[in-house]
Amino acid sequence: MFADPSQNRATGAAVKAPKHQKQTRALESLRVRIELAVKELARLRTENASLKKEIDSLRHEMTMGIDGTPVVFTESPAQLREQIEAFISVVDRHIQAAENQSPTEQ
Repeated sequence: MFADPSQNRATGAAVKAPKHQKQTRALESLRVRIELAVKELARLRTENASLKKEIDSLRHEMTMGIDGTPVVFTESPAQLREQIEAFISVVDRHIQAAENQSPTEQ
């Protein structure tokens, strides 16, 4: 009944759409992309909140599983090892000195 305005009646070839229609399609495409971006941001925020809760829960469980007070060292593992080895050598020297002063019978 009504002819398709995008088709030329005589040749059947496609007719260029008016400029305002192209702009309308471009704006519609942009609107769709923005809506998708907004949905993705909302999904990521929800996932971020869920992950934050999980991390907080794991931290809480980690501290609750320890009997007594948790110990936190400020030194690096290498520095801590060096200090402990120094303490061990001091204790060993004291033990040797004590053994040399009064030998025990076996």
